[in-house]
Amino acid sequence: MFISIEGIDNVGKTTICRILENRLSKSFSVHVISDPPRIPPWASLRDKILGDKRITSTALAVVLLGMRVDSFNRSVNPRLAKAELLLADRFIDSWFAYQLPKATKHFKSTNKARRFLDSLNKICLNNNLLVVPDKTYLILGDVSETIKRGAHKSHSVYDSIRTQRQVQRNYLKLAKASNRRIEVINSKNLSIGQIAGILEAKIRSLMSLDSLRT
Repeated sequence: MFISIEGIDNVGKTTICRILENRLSKSFSVHVISDPPRIPPWASLRDKILGDKRITSTALAVVLLGMRVDSFNRSVNPRLAKAELLLADRFIDSWFAYQLPKATKHFKSTNKARRFLDSLNKICLNNNLLVVPDKTYLILGDVSETIKRGAHKSHSVYDSIRTQRQVQRNYLKLAKASNRRIEVINSKNLSIGQIAGILEAKIRSLMSLDSLRT
């Protein structure tokens, strides 16, 4: 089963994925990936690419898509059949949520920007260069708090409060259109450990249902 964890920057996704990997690996074969990928050469390039404001929005979208396709070919696809659980710290949905505001500035139209991103994604899906996760959990966060939490980290072109709020709105639109594939988890008044516990229970339930089907 392929499950992705989505959300705005610094909402706790990476820490939650580590907790889930530690807990779930006692019961299942688990492999964790991240997007953008942390495999060479992308691991050493991702911060430079995300932080360079000279890169145009459409070029950045294509570069990030290429990184994902490479990660899929090298890390995801070979393990889909082998791993009982493939857990992604972001995947396809983050690309739409983050690239739409930037692409909209280029095309001067949200609809044109969405069609541009949709067309690229569909080419990859139709040619087995990517897959859509079986289930996605979207963690909602307080943007003001997540911005403060990430103040000490490497900066990217998405760091502003305005951009992060737009990204979160885009995520919610994706969830609404996902036919229940994307499930929203509101992190308000919850610790990282509590969110991880909620997701652990949900994933164990999914894995049990999946084993019954097979």
